[in-house]
Amino acid sequence: MVDAALIFAGLLAGAVLVALLVREIRRAKRLTAAAALAEAEARRSEERFRDVVEASSDWIWETDADYRLTFISGHLEELSGESPASTLGKRRWDLRLPDDTDDANWERHKAVIAARQSFRDFVFPYGDAGGGRRFCRVHGKPVFSNGVFMGYRGTGSDITDHRRVQAEMERQREALHQSEKLSALGSLLAGVAHELNNPLSVVVGHAAMLQELSPDEPTRERAGKIKAAADRCARIVRTFLAMARAKPDERAPVHMNAVVEGALDMLAYGLRTSGVEVARDLAPALPPVFASADQLHQVCLNLVINAQQALQGQGEGQARRLRVRTFVDDGRVAVEFADNGPGIPADIQKRIFDPFFTTKPMGMGTGIGLSVCRGIVLAHGGRIAVESRPGEGACFRLWLPPSGQPDAEGAAGRPGAAGAKAARILVVDDEVAIAELLAEILGRAGHEVSIVANGSAALDWLAAGSPELLISDLRMPGMDGPTLYRRLAAEHPDLLRRMLFITGDSLSPDLTAFLTETGVPVIEKPYDPHDVVRKVESALKPAA
Repeated sequence: MVDAALIFAGLLAGAVLVALLVREIRRAKRLTAAAALAEAEARRSEERFRDVVEASSDWIWETDADYRLTFISGHLEELSGESPASTLGKRRWDLRLPDDTDDANWERHKAVIAARQSFRDFVFPYGDAGGGRRFCRVHGKPVFSNGVFMGYRGTGSDITDHRRVQAEMERQREALHQSEKLSALGSLLAGVAHELNNPLSVVVGHAAMLQELSPDEPTRERAGKIKAAADRCARIVRTFLAMARAKPDERAPVHMNAVVEGALDMLAYGLRTSGVEVARDLAPALPPVFASADQLHQVCLNLVINAQQALQGQGEGQARRLRVRTFVDDGRVAVEFADNGPGIPADIQKRIFDPFFTTKPMGMGTGIGLSVCRGIVLAHGGRIAVESRPGEGACFRLWLPPSGQPDAEGAAGRPGAAGAKAARILVVDDEVAIAELLAEILGRAGHEVSIVANGSAALDWLAAGSPELLISDLRMPGMDGPTLYRRLAAEHPDLLRRMLFITGDSLSPDLTAFLTETGVPVIEKPYDPHDVVRKVESALKPAA
């Protein structure tokens, strides 16, 4: 019986052992399968990570607890030319560019990671593959394992182009802001200039007449000085109005000496306070050019301002000189602006007329001034060029073809010239001083002049008589010039061909459109007596 029990116990133990073995085998198989699945999932996860890293435009980085790079994706190499392997083992500040002087940024970065804090939007410069300078934005967070600091992980992105776009947008916003300020200032100055026209006309006209009528030389000299100063004021006024007027540019024979003088007069104060000595060498017998005086004035202003800014680079004690010369060169009218400033490097000279190219600091220039000058000169059939050597100043020179048309200003006679036919003239102007001055100028030229204060008074006067010429101001209380013109068209249409308007060059588009539509000749204030008589005599000539 004992043997049988032992045999049974042995069989039972064997069965249990077999069962245990089977169970362990099965368990081992399950573990092996799980391990295989885990390994496959790990491979898939690693592949996904690699795909994300390669597809991302950013780069991914990781450091150890000593802040040394242990991993960085390969996209940095495409931008910087530096392989990830060459950066491993280095700290961020070990990669600092030699010319990076933003110490505060780096110290703030070190303080943040020393405190094991997360950070965002730290910006660092780095060198690109071509030896240039780029910028990256870096985010990072600390990594802990069981409370132990292991290092940092984060991302970085290249923001160089973004910064350039932002800088350009900021420049354009600033340019727009400055343009709006200049527009408002220009309107204000133009309004002031417009109001100055009436008193300036009186000063210019009476000074000219005093200079001619005075019996003694000392008085004539004094009158000449008054007229010269008033003429200078008048040129400045015309410049402001020309820059602000709302009408298309018109071309006519233009004297470049007058254009140059106007630009220099307008900028005289700035040149003087900048210590710039201006030498004028203007040819006395310069032929006129057929051009837009306003556009050529803009060219001259720009070239003088450029020279003034260039001369600011002269050191203390060094003379600052600008020489402006007009002359005839191979049949063309030439204007030259030469300074003794630092000059222009040869590589910049090749691009100096390119649109938006500038070497000036932000806020000092837009890069379109010289491009606009070139466009204006070319549109007039001319040419512009620059000559310069570093340290020897710069010389801008432009050439324009002569007009080939009769010079009305030079050919016209003096007031009261022989052969002028006396005429009965009605002057309509609410400014008594202006009306009286016109009456005196035209009276000396042999004409009979009557004066009324507005359009209604003119119609009353016309009911009793008919003048051979009617001269009317455009802006008057009660009935203004345009209203008077429309009444004349209905009641005295024959006078429309014998009419002149006087204007201080109103800036309103409606008056500009009115003058364009009617085609009535205009005498612009402030005017010269000679010019008044010429235009009156021209208007009195019978139609061909």
